[in-house]
Amino acid sequence: MTDPVGIGMLGSGFIGDFHTAGLRHVPAARLVANYGRGSERREALAVKYGYERSHDSIDALCADEQVDVVVVSLPNELHLDAVRAAARHGKAVACTKPLGRNADEAAEMVRLVHDAGLWHGYLENVVFNAEIVRLRQMVEAGAIGRPVTMRTREGHSGPHAPHFWDAAVAGGGALLDMGSHGVEA
Repeated sequence: MTDPVGIGMLGSGFIGDFHTAGLRHVPAARLVANYGRGSERREALAVKYGYERSHDSIDALCADEQVDVVVVSLPNELHLDAVRAAARHGKAVACTKPLGRNADEAAEMVRLVHDAGLWHGYLENVVFNAEIVRLRQMVEAGAIGRPVTMRTREGHSGPHAPHFWDAAVAGGGALLDMGSHGVEA
């Protein structure tokens, strides 16, 4: 059996909590370290899920020798900086959606991990919903013909933080942040 994969969680808000809740059920994952901008929430998340330690900066978490994979669950405007730090420290990266606030940021993140020869993943959960999986099977089997258009609707209980209301910071508001689910599905 291989050693568990050391997880470093960047983000202690709604999404960091969401992904940590799932990761704690993965036998091959070890919750090594977390980071969040607010020390109270950062420490609360560490205690709630049993992270071994907390760091007070993105760079410190990425430099942690026991972290193998950095999970980027930060606000959109911090994704690029987080991926830069992870790549600089040679860490695999899993980044939440949307990857970047625009195409240039997303392309830069992909370039960084490719140039560093790192494993990288994109965290999108809707593509695994039962109805989306079944629809894909039907399309691939030719059961519904060739799709030429689609309509999607997304509901959300948030926003959970003030940065969502600032398009320059969030990168495009609800269309970018929540619309990504429907487009990717």
